[in-house]
Amino acid sequence: MAENKNARTSADGPEYERGFVDGMQHQMQLSVKINKQPTKIFGPGLEELLNSAGFYRKREWVVLTDEEIDAAWRSVDYTVDYEQFRIDVARAIEAKLKEKNHG
Repeated sequence: MAENKNARTSADGPEYERGFVDGMQHQMQLSVKINKQPTKIFGPGLEELLNSAGFYRKREWVVLTDEEIDAAWRSVDYTVDYEQFRIDVARAIEAKLKEKNHG
């Protein structure tokens, strides 16, 4: 630890600073109650319990039908250059997937 050049007394030097830090750490450790027994978080029925409480919902990924892919494809402007067209098609499909899976 760097020496305190603005120390007014010998108690304000590096030893005092180290003692202060150690004391604060000790107080923090005493204020935290440590449970020696680990909390049981695994077990049968955990997924159902979390689902019923609204914490965990396993969702199936919903794919696009051929008709939805075709509609996304046709919604894109064909008059732009090929590079932009590819990006526009990808964005249209991405938007439809987000709509079906998140909304």
